[in-house]
Amino acid sequence: MIRRRVKTEVWIPAHRGVYRVATNSWTWRQHVIAACLTGDPSSFASHGTAAALWGFDGFVHGGEIHVSTPGHPRSFDGVVIHRVSDPPPGDVQRLRVTSVSSPTRALLEIAGTCPMDQVEMAFDDALRRGLTSLPRVRWRLDKVGVGGRSGARALRELLRERASAPTPESGLERRFIHLLAAEGLPPPLRQHVVEDDEGFIGRVAFAYPAHKIAIEVDGYRFHSGKTAWENDRRRRNRLEGAGWRVLNATHDQIRTRPQDIIQPLRAMLTPQLPDLGGRGSSSSVSPRHANGQAGPTGRAGAKASGARRG
Repeated sequence: MIRRRVKTEVWIPAHRGVYRVATNSWTWRQHVIAACLTGDPSSFASHGTAAALWGFDGFVHGGEIHVSTPGHPRSFDGVVIHRVSDPPPGDVQRLRVTSVSSPTRALLEIAGTCPMDQVEMAFDDALRRGLTSLPRVRWRLDKVGVGGRSGARALRELLRERASAPTPESGLERRFIHLLAAEGLPPPLRQHVVEDDEGFIGRVAFAYPAHKIAIEVDGYRFHSGKTAWENDRRRRNRLEGAGWRVLNATHDQIRTRPQDIIQPLRAMLTPQLPDLGGRGSSSSVSPRHANGQAGPTGRAGAKASGARRG
C-alpha cells in the first residue's frame, strides 16, 4: 500500500519512514512533526523550534529545526539533532500533535544558544503570558545545579533582575528600558499607580513621580477600537489635571527615531536636576548677567533696584 501510494504520488516521503499527504501544503510545522517522528519515539522539538512553537517574542516559524532525543540520534538534512539524557517529568509537553520542550525548559535551551537580547524578550513574554513563572524557573535552575548547562548563568541573571523589578508588559517596553540606559537617563519606576483626590487614575508603564512625568509605550497592535481609545483619552485628561505630564513613546520612535522621545524627556528632567557646584541647570536658580552678578530676581538685583528708588 505504501509503495503504491508513493508511486502514484498520493503520499510524498518527508523523512525516512515518514510520509505526508500530497494534497496538503508542506508547512514548517509539518516539517517539525515529521522530524520528531523520524527519530526515536521519545524525540521532541526543542531549543529555538520549541520557542517558536510556544510563540515566544523574537522567535518565528520557519527557522532552523531543532529536535532533542534521549535515544540514538539519526542525522538527516535540515534538522539539528541534540542528544540528551532522559528529561525529568514535566520537561516535555504535548502541543497539539507534537512533543515539545516545556516553556521553562525551552528558555533554558535558548539561553545557551541565542543572543541575550532575544532570550530576554522570550523570557519576559513567557512570564507575561503565564507560560512559566519566576518560582518555576528558579526551581528548574536548582535542579540543574550550580554549574548546570550553558544557559543556566544567563537565565539566573534574568531571574535576579525580574525578581527585583516588574516584568515589562511588552518587548517594546523592554527595548525602551534599554534605550533610557544607553542614553544615560535615570531609570523610571515601572507600572506605577497614579491616584488623585478622587482615587485611582490608572497605571502608567513608566513614571518619574518626583517630576510628575508619565511615559506610555504604544505598540500599535495593542489598540482595540474606539472604546479603548476613549478610555485612554479620559485617563490622560485626569493625569494632566493632576499635574502630570504625559509622553507617548511609539513603536516607530523607539526603534528608528529614539531622539523624538529622548530629547523632550531629557528637557523635562534636566531643569529639575540639582545644581552641581553652581554649574547645573535648575529652574529655581536665578539668571546671571555676564559679569556674574545675580539678575533682578536675585539679592544683588533687589539692592540695586532699591538704590535707584532712593
